[in-house]
Amino acid sequence: MFSEKWFETQREYRERNMKPMSREHLEYYVREGRAFMEFHNSSGLILDIGCGNGIYAGMRYEETGYKYAEPTVGIDPELIEKPSFPFIRAVAEYLPFRDGVFDNVVNATSLDHFADVWKATSECWRVLKKNGGLHIWVSLRGNPEKHVRTFTMDDLLMLHSGMRLEKLKRRNNTVFITWRK
Repeated sequence: MFSEKWFETQREYRERNMKPMSREHLEYYVREGRAFMEFHNSSGLILDIGCGNGIYAGMRYEETGYKYAEPTVGIDPELIEKPSFPFIRAVAEYLPFRDGVFDNVVNATSLDHFADVWKATSECWRVLKKNGGLHIWVSLRGNPEKHVRTFTMDDLLMLHSGMRLEKLKRRNNTVFITWRK
């Protein structure tokens, strides 16, 4: 498991690198976020990996038009003081859930922040129920100063680990992808 020092380092990194979003940048994420929600349209028990702190660019998620489906459990390495949704402080590489619990796992814009993408996607497969879906939103041109890694389409297509590709949508450098267990 990751040490408290790892969490502290991550927190310091975010504080150093996170600047207020421009209006244009915020509008882009709101627009893409809505498109991603329409793309995966998940139901049942959902795990949101890398959910953040419930505040999106200084606004409540609800103010951006983003609403958590009920029921959703969020995980993030950041400690959230007053989450507005069920939250567990954890990392994607070591999910604290038993096998086959979730109907869907959603990963919106955080795959490129994982220390070990292969371990994280393996954990996603593990916690999904049979026929569960893994839904990922990622940019093909991440900022190397703010992201652990960047992806190519080939990288993304190799993450399946035995699951079947259900659908894929590419809009410029943004990719939405769904695998089914």
